[in-house]
Amino acid sequence: PEAMTGTRSSVVHERFSVDFMLMTQVNLSARRGIRAIKRSEGLTFAQQHTEDYFGRVVDFVREAEDIFAAAELELRLLGDAEREGMQTQVDHLLQAMRPALSEFLGLAVFIEDMKV
Repeated sequence: PEAMTGTRSSVVHERFSVDFMLMTQVNLSARRGIRAIKRSEGLTFAQQHTEDYFGRVVDFVREAEDIFAAAELELRLLGDAEREGMQTQVDHLLQAMRPALSEFLGLAVFIEDMKV
């Protein structure tokens, strides 16, 4: 492809070659030069609008994981009767979180698949 640079009075035609294997662009005109092509896939429309939500859910899950890990350590220090009661509460909390996280994962997969 050719590109025109300069002002109205002086137009310079430059020719470029693009190598997609090496991801480089070579200037074939008198001013020879090579530069790397920086390509990155941008976010889709749906990803742009859900990125904040997904980040908050991931942070929530990370915090919950830390809390459950700490609770598991504390459960080891309790007696059998206390441990059983606390373990039941932890299990109920996990069951209560399951539908919301399942829905979140379904939405995340849907958005990734749609590439909208």
